Amino acid sequence: TRRSASAPHRDLGSYLDNLAEVYRRQRRLQEAEDCVKEALAIFERTIGPNHPDSVVALERYARVLRAAKKSEAGRVMDKVKSLRAKDDRGIPQVP
Repeated sequence: TRRSASAPHRDLGSYLDNLAEVYRRQRRLQEAEDCVKEALAIFERTIGPNHPDSVVALERYARVLRAAKKSEAGRVMDKVKSLRAKDDRGIPQVP
C-alpha cells in the first residue's frame, strides 16, 4: 500500500487520478477506487471540491463505482452534474 505524505501536493492527486483510470481500464476496480478516492481527498485539500480537476476526479470515481456495479455510482454522478452546473462561486453556469 501507498503512504501519503503529510501534506500531499496537487501533482500527487493528478498522478493518482490518472493511475485510477489505468486501473479502471484494466478492470482492477478496487485499486482504481482506492487511487481515485485518495486523489479526491488530495484535491479537496489543495484546490477545493469545486475545482474542475476535483470534478473530473469525482466523475472518474463515479465511473469506477458504476463499473464495479456499486449502488452509490448514480448519487456520485448526480453530484458531478450538480457541480458542473455551477461555477466556483456556486453560481449556475449559463449553457
